[in-house]
Amino acid sequence: MSIELTNQRTYALVGTGGSGKTSLAEMLLFQAGIINRLGAIEEGGTALDYEPEEIKRRGSIQPGFASFDWNGFRHNLIDVPGDANFSGDIDWLLSAADSAVLVIDAVDGVRPQMRRIWKSVKSAGLPSIAVITKMDRERADFDAALNSLTTGLGVRPVVFYIPILEDGAFVGLVDVFAGKALRFGENGSTTDMPIPADLEDDAALLRDTSIENIASSDEDLMNKYLEEGSLSEEDIALGLRKGVLSGEIVAVLPASSLNNKGGRRLMNQVNALLASPLDRPAALASDGSEIAADPTAPAACVVFRTLNDAFAGQVNVLRVLSGTISSDTTVKNMRTGEAERLGSLVYLNGKTQTPCKDVLGPGTIIGVTKLKATRTGDTLCDEKASIELELPALPPQLITFALAPKQKGDEDKVFAAVQKLLDEDVTLKLSRDEETSDVLLSGMGQLHIEISVEKARRRSKVDIDLKTPKIPYRETVRGKVQVQGRHKKQSGGRGQFGDCWLEMAGAYRATGYTFDTGIARGLIPRPRSREERNPSI
Repeated sequence: MSIELTNQRTYALVGTGGSGKTSLAEMLLFQAGIINRLGAIEEGGTALDYEPEEIKRRGSIQPGFASFDWNGFRHNLIDVPGDANFSGDIDWLLSAADSAVLVIDAVDGVRPQMRRIWKSVKSAGLPSIAVITKMDRERADFDAALNSLTTGLGVRPVVFYIPILEDGAFVGLVDVFAGKALRFGENGSTTDMPIPADLEDDAALLRDTSIENIASSDEDLMNKYLEEGSLSEEDIALGLRKGVLSGEIVAVLPASSLNNKGGRRLMNQVNALLASPLDRPAALASDGSEIAADPTAPAACVVFRTLNDAFAGQVNVLRVLSGTISSDTTVKNMRTGEAERLGSLVYLNGKTQTPCKDVLGPGTIIGVTKLKATRTGDTLCDEKASIELELPALPPQLITFALAPKQKGDEDKVFAAVQKLLDEDVTLKLSRDEETSDVLLSGMGQLHIEISVEKARRRSKVDIDLKTPKIPYRETVRGKVQVQGRHKKQSGGRGQFGDCWLEMAGAYRATGYTFDTGIARGLIPRPRSREERNPSI
C-alpha cells in the first residue's frame, strides 16, 4: 500500500438537497488537482453530477465517488444525495464510510430533513465535522447556522474559524485557536491580516467556549482545565481529535464553494481530526464474528453500490473491509459461491475512471468492472475467510406506479428495461400483479419513480407510460337481507306446507363463512346420512 492506514480518510458528505454538497466536493477536487476547472451546478458542469437527469434537474440522483491525495493523506469521498427521493440507501452508503462531513446551508441553517440524516449518521457511529457553506450568498448568517446545529441537532460545536465579511463579501477567516486572521487570495490561498476590531471579542469568547467543550469531552482534560484554568496547545489538539472521534464534539468551519474559499482548511481538518480505518470498530459479519481493518488478514470486501457506465458497463463500487486486494486478486462471492477475479480496478472521480495498479487495503473505496455475477449487497472475500457482511435494513418503498408500454406487445421490453435499474438502485422494487397483469414499480417517492423511468427510457430506447395501478376489486356482502320462501301443495289427502326464512349478512374480515340454523322444536327433521338411507352399505 502506497499510503499507511493511519493516513487514509474515507468520509461521506451528507446534507439536505440543495445544501451545497456537490459544489463542496467540486472545490475539493479542484484544490487537489483532480480537475482543472471549477464547475457549477447551474451550468451542469460538476464532476460528480454527470447523469443527464442530474444535469437537467440540477441535483444529485445517485451518490458520487472521488479519490485524491492531500498533504500525504488519501481521501475517499462519497457524495450522498440529499433529496429524500434518492437517499433511501443512505445507511448502506454510510456503512462504507469512516466519518461524515455535515454540509449546512448558511442561509437556511439546519433544515428539518437534516434531523433524519443526522439520525443515520449517529446510528452508524460516525465522527463528524460540519461545514457551513454558501457564505458568499446574500442573507448568509454564520451565527444563525451555527446555533441551528445546537438547537436542531443537539451537537456540541467547536468553531475553528469565524468568517470575515466586507460589504457582504466573504473575504477571510479569523483563526480562533491561532488568534490571527487570514485573507483569501487567488485559488483559495490565504495571507495574514489583522483581526478586525469588531471580531476580536467574538473570537476570544468562541475560543474559551471551544476549549470548555474540548475539556468536557475528556475527564482528564476537564480536571486539568479546572485546576489550571487553561489547556496547552498540545492538550487542545489531542483533546479535539479525541472528542471528534468519540462523537462528543463537532468541529465547524465556514466555506464558499463557488468562490473556492475554505477548501484547503477543510481538507487539513479532515486529515487532522477524522477517523482512519484503524480508528473505527470492527464490522460485524452475519454470523456475529468481527471483521477488523487488518491488512494482514484474509481479503474481505462489500459491494455497497452499483453504477452503470455507458462504456464500461456495470461498475460495482466496493469497500475493502480487511486484507488487501489488487487487480490479480481472486475472491469468492458469498451469495453465489462463485469465484470472481478483480481484474479491472478503477479509481472513480465522477464519470472519470482511472485504472488502479496499486495494492489496496482496508477503508479503500474502489470501482470494479466486468464482474460476472456480483450485485449490490454482495460480500467478496478470500476463501479462507468465508464471512458475509450484513448491511443495514432498507426502508420500505412508499409509492407504486404501473408501467405500460406505449405500443402493445412491448410489456417484456418494459420489464427488462426497468429490471436493469434494480441492481443500480436497491430502493426500487419491480413486480407484476398476477390479477391485473400490471407491471409495478415501487420507490421512495413520485420523483424517484419518474426519474428512474426517464433513465430507463433513455438507456433502453423504449417508450414507457406511468399509470395509476389497477385495483382488483372483489364483491362482498355489505348489508343485511331477509328472504321468505313458502311451499303449499294440496292434491287430495294430506296437504304439504312449509315456510322458510333465509337471512344473510356480512361478517367481519377473515372470519370465514358461518351457517346457522334457527329451526325450533324439531319441526323440520334433519337430513339423514348416506348410511341411514342405505343400511346395507
